[in-house]
Amino acid sequence: MDDNGGFFSVHVTLGLGQRGHDDNGGDSEFALDLEKDADSEEEDCEDDPTLATAEVPHPAGVNRVRSCPSKPGLVATMGDDSIVRLFDLTAHAAALAGAGPMPAFGTTGPTFEFSGHKEEGFAVDWS
Repeated sequence: MDDNGGFFSVHVTLGLGQRGHDDNGGDSEFALDLEKDADSEEEDCEDDPTLATAEVPHPAGVNRVRSCPSKPGLVATMGDDSIVRLFDLTAHAAALAGAGPMPAFGTTGPTFEFSGHKEEGFAVDWS
């Protein structure tokens, strides 16, 4: 990583209440909390949300980050050096959810780089 490099952060927020839909098409309350039982709805409302973070080194400044809708552990970045990079952050996401160890900083690099753009970009998306 050169002097122009940086990092981007992966965040997971735990303990947020969220509205969903039940099987009959109506609204239902459910808690998006990976560490608590779904039956303890009253306790979920009393807990403060927590934000878990993992930093991933990036060889350039980061203009945009998008996770793949069908594989959220797969992340694309658009750098200020006009290169699109793909990262597999499945292990980071599992660690943030408490299901494994966090990879050491600096050990995760892009699994693929696309350098076909001629200018810096500020958007990236999945199709």
